[in-house]
Amino acid sequence: MTPPTGDPRARVPGSALRAVDDAPLARGLQLFALFGVALASPLLDLLARNPGFLVAHRATPAEIATLAAALLLLPALLAWLAEGALGRLSRAAARALHLLLAGALAAAFLAPALGRLPWLPGWLVLAASALGGAVLSRGLARRRAVRGFVAFAGLLPLGAALAFFANDAIGRLMRPGPDARGAALELAQGPPLVVVIFDELPTTSLLDRHGEIDAELYPNFASLAEQATWFPHATTVGSSTNAAVPAILTGRYPRPGALANHRDHAINLFSWLAGSYAMRVQEARTHLYRPADAGAQSASGVAAGLGAVASDLWILYLHVLAPDDLSWLLPDVSGTWKSFGRDAPAVAGEGDRKRAGEGADRAQEFLRFVASIEACETPCLYFVHAMLPHRPWQYTPSGRRYFPVAVPGLHGEQWGEAEWWLVQGYQRHLLQLVFVDRLLGKLVGRLKQVGLYEPALIVVVADHGVSFWPGQSRRKLERTDHPEDLLRVPLLLKLPHQRAGAVVERPIETVDILPAIAAVLGAPLPEPVDGCSALDASCPERRTLTAFGDERRPIEVPLDLHSRSATLDWKFEHFGSATGIEALFRIGPYRELVGRKADTLEIAAAARLLFEVDATLWAQVRSRPERFAATRLAGRLVAGQRAGEAPYVAVATRGIIRAVVPVLRDRRGVPRFSALLPEASFRGDPRELELFAVGGSPERPQLNRARVRPRRS
Repeated sequence: MTPPTGDPRARVPGSALRAVDDAPLARGLQLFALFGVALASPLLDLLARNPGFLVAHRATPAEIATLAAALLLLPALLAWLAEGALGRLSRAAARALHLLLAGALAAAFLAPALGRLPWLPGWLVLAASALGGAVLSRGLARRRAVRGFVAFAGLLPLGAALAFFANDAIGRLMRPGPDARGAALELAQGPPLVVVIFDELPTTSLLDRHGEIDAELYPNFASLAEQATWFPHATTVGSSTNAAVPAILTGRYPRPGALANHRDHAINLFSWLAGSYAMRVQEARTHLYRPADAGAQSASGVAAGLGAVASDLWILYLHVLAPDDLSWLLPDVSGTWKSFGRDAPAVAGEGDRKRAGEGADRAQEFLRFVASIEACETPCLYFVHAMLPHRPWQYTPSGRRYFPVAVPGLHGEQWGEAEWWLVQGYQRHLLQLVFVDRLLGKLVGRLKQVGLYEPALIVVVADHGVSFWPGQSRRKLERTDHPEDLLRVPLLLKLPHQRAGAVVERPIETVDILPAIAAVLGAPLPEPVDGCSALDASCPERRTLTAFGDERRPIEVPLDLHSRSATLDWKFEHFGSATGIEALFRIGPYRELVGRKADTLEIAAAARLLFEVDATLWAQVRSRPERFAATRLAGRLVAGQRAGEAPYVAVATRGIIRAVVPVLRDRRGVPRFSALLPEASFRGDPRELELFAVGGSPERPQLNRARVRPRRS
């Protein structure tokens, strides 16, 4: 239809385009479609495939529904309103903003697909995605067919939302859980019950050369073992938290598809004791405990929960967008289900990325639990699942934190082939375990202080272990040749009024813990379980052990798992013959240099040799030494010698050599080093620091003094 002569559009080229673009409904539909395919659809699909994320965040049905609606509608609505407000000032500016958003969202849609091409470098993925976004933006401006196609694409996010709510796991999260009140035990009197589940702790880490708990490094574990029943051959039945913790709390093997929440495990330790015990429960990543007032939640509570979900979801979305070779720029999401970028608030990649803030302090969470323990007037259950000594390894033996927390050589859950990075990862794990031992001591001390230690049944166990072998998985049972590292876990049971230690040598599985608790309470469990009391010597003898990996399919493991000593041999091969904490710093072929005064050695000058060291948090360390320690020194070789000519670097502070570590090239070819220093040996003052290139044989080392330059970014 030809507009009237007086219509100004008749005199302006492209006026029909502007008429369509300026139509609020048209712009809104386009934004809904673009945000839907670029943002809402991939995130809803990601959540449907990883429901453990929602479980860890304690997401209620209301929060899940609100989250899905917000992903579908909120970004497009905010952008549409922003365009409308801008259009009141300038239609041209509003159209420019619309086309800019369209191009950016089209690029976000293309980036994940292009990033899957292994031969395409990350920078080229981003460039190609940006070019694709520009092409779509231009087409949107010039072609009616493109605008129609974009609006039609709005059906895709609607389909993604339907698929999300049709997902079986999401459906179970949205439905009310089964009523387990009929299973509650009615017990007039029972002993106090204390259950502590540590995370990612293999039995081997606690052992000395003789296969006993190392009393010098871990005196509190050893002391508890002297007054409790120690099960040196205990194994977990799941290599992941979401399988292992429910098995401990239900006495049943993991089931395919089951979530780690009270809906899929209605009968568990908490629901069983709810009628008789006062509950003091701190779950870190699972949600099997359902308080009596769980259904009541205020609007502010929903908002706070959604805020935490949104923060972590944004980081997950950045991982969706980022090509593989650029993902190191983002906070690691492979080791936990939540608090991305908050549990480890510093450098977390092989590059120089920083994170702001101090982040969540897992030690403080445990100490708050300890402080909450009080004498019980009625039977009480104190339960804590502590995410320790789980990665990120960032605690010194005294409990101060250090930076950076990056784990060189670890890509996702897979170790690289460079053995040194595994040795240092294990070193950091063991140093953090020394601190965990101190936390256990504080827990026992608190129990004694309030009079609960003697009468209590105390259970100390780990959900699963962790592995340190080149080219193998750190956590996946199906991708390691050393399942014993993942499956063998420490288990200690102190019975009420037990004072003499005992050792049970027969193989025990973690599904045997709940039946043992029932035996001590003298009460029947509400339903049959797969385990048999760990304290009952008459239980049928197992011919194999059962374990479940990520796919939740049973894997039979030989009974001789407990007798394998490859990891113990590897441990002492790298940490030498020294004992105590000193042994954890004397590692590598030049370990005899550690502890020596630098001025007693023959040192040559190398004027062109220059190292840069990461000094981002030195000021924070100096201002808050009670919380942070300059214990880990990371840096890179900048000039002077190639890494092949200076394979090791000695780190000296206050004139004493504290560590000697290799210089290795990262995935980008940058020669880097990372050293762990004893506490209090370095206060973060660059004037205290000296670096030396080390060559020659360990018997006749050759040292060359290097220049040091702090690097801040």
